[in-house]
Amino acid sequence: MITNKFISKKPFPYLLEPHVGVDTEANTSIIARVSWMYRIKPNDFVSSLIVQNNYRPGLSDLAAFSNSLTKGSAQVSNQLYFLTGHRCCGSYLNLSSLIGGEVRGLISRHKKWCRYCYEESMLIDRPLGVAKVADELYWSLSLSRFCHKHRCTLSDRCGKCFMRQPYISSLYEPGFCHSCGATLAKSVCHTFEDGELESVVRYLSEMDIFLPEHENNHNLNMGIFSTNIRLLIRECGENAVPELAQCFGISEDTLRDWCKERHFLSLDSLLKVIKGLSLPCASSLFDAPELFLANVDPQLNKQFNFNVKRRAKSAWQEIAPYIAEILSGAREPETRKSIADRFEVSVGMLENAFKSEMTLISQLYQQKRNVEREDSRLLLIKEMDAAVRRCGSRMRSFDWEHILSQLNKSLDLSAIDIVELDKIRKDSILKYLNSDRRDKSRDVSRLVPDDLKNDD
Repeated sequence: MITNKFISKKPFPYLLEPHVGVDTEANTSIIARVSWMYRIKPNDFVSSLIVQNNYRPGLSDLAAFSNSLTKGSAQVSNQLYFLTGHRCCGSYLNLSSLIGGEVRGLISRHKKWCRYCYEESMLIDRPLGVAKVADELYWSLSLSRFCHKHRCTLSDRCGKCFMRQPYISSLYEPGFCHSCGATLAKSVCHTFEDGELESVVRYLSEMDIFLPEHENNHNLNMGIFSTNIRLLIRECGENAVPELAQCFGISEDTLRDWCKERHFLSLDSLLKVIKGLSLPCASSLFDAPELFLANVDPQLNKQFNFNVKRRAKSAWQEIAPYIAEILSGAREPETRKSIADRFEVSVGMLENAFKSEMTLISQLYQQKRNVEREDSRLLLIKEMDAAVRRCGSRMRSFDWEHILSQLNKSLDLSAIDIVELDKIRKDSILKYLNSDRRDKSRDVSRLVPDDLKNDD
C-alpha cells in the first residue's frame, strides 16, 4: 500500500522520464532518481512504498527485495508505475517461472556500476534537478562482473575514498559517493586489450538471459527447459541419466524432477547446466528443440550422447601421475576445478576417484594461497610506502585519490579487505611523517586526510 503522504489525485504524481542511455533500469535506481528529483528522503519513500506482511526493508537490503524475482519485486514495480509512470520492469520477475522464489545470492549486497556509462551519462544535458545517472538492472546481479557495452569491469568502490556504495544514498545525488561525495565516474576499473576480450565476451554470452532486452525473455520458463532436457534424455537413452546428473552436479532425482517440472532451478544449477552442456550462451537452453540439440557440444553427442563416465575413466591414467606430481612438489598445487577442467571431467568424478589425494591437494593449495596472500600484503606495504613518499614529495594529499594514482597499476586490491587496506595506508602515512629521511623543511601535516587526523 501507499500512505497518504504519497497519494495524489493526479496520475503519476512523481512522473519520471526514462533515462536516456539505460536499457533496463533497476528498481533501486528508479527509487534513487525519484527521491533526488522530488527531494524525498529515501527511507521515507521506501517505507511508504513497500509493505509486505508488516515487513519494511531498509535501504541496505532494498536491492535484494526489489530487484529480484519475488512477490515483493512485483509489488515494487507496480507501485513505482503507479507513482512515476515508469513502465520499465526493473527486476527479474521474468525469471520467476524458472528460478522460482529463490533469491539468495542473486542480487549483490553492494552497488556496482560502469564508470564509462556514468561518464557518458553525465555529459548529457538534463533538466535541472534530474539525476545525471541511472543504473542498469544487470549491474545489481551478484555474478555480474563486466559492462556489456564497454567490455570493462564493473566498479564497486569510490575512486577517491575507496569505500563501497549503497544502492541509494541518503546524502548525495545518484552517481556520487555516499561517503565523500566524489563522482563515481572516476572510479577504478579494468579495460581489456583485444587479446583479453575473448574471455569477457564468453562470460557475457553465458549470462545473456540476464542482460537488458534479451530477445528470448518471454521463453524463459521451466516448461521449455523441461521439454529440452526430456528430449536430450530421449536422444541419449535412459542410461544417460546418471551421466547427465553428474555432468550438471545434481542428483538423479533432481534431474527427473526437472523433467516433470516439479523442481525449480537455482541460479547455481542453471550455470552448471550451461557449462555442463558446453552451450554458447544461457539462452540456448530455451531454444526450439532442434536448435537446442544442435547447440549441445558435438563431442558429448558423439560419445554415446553424454557417456561422461567412460571418457572420465579413460582419463584416470593421465590424471593419476599429474596428481602424484602435485603431491610430490614437482607441480604447483591448484584447485580441484582447475584439475577437472584440465582433463575435461567433473569435480565430483575427480573427488570420487581420488578422494584422499584431493583432500591433500586442497590443503596444499590453501597453504599456497596463504603464502601468496602474505606476499601480496608485504608487496602492498612496500608499494604503499613508495606511493605515500611520492605524494609527500609532490605535496599532494594522502587521500585515496592521490595514493591510488601513485600505486602500481598491476596491484590487485580487490582481494584485500578495505579495513586492512586502510590500515596499511595509515601505517605508511605515519611511517612517512615520523621518518628521519624526509625533507623536514616541508610542512606535510596539511597533507594528512581528515580521517587520519580524527584517529589521532
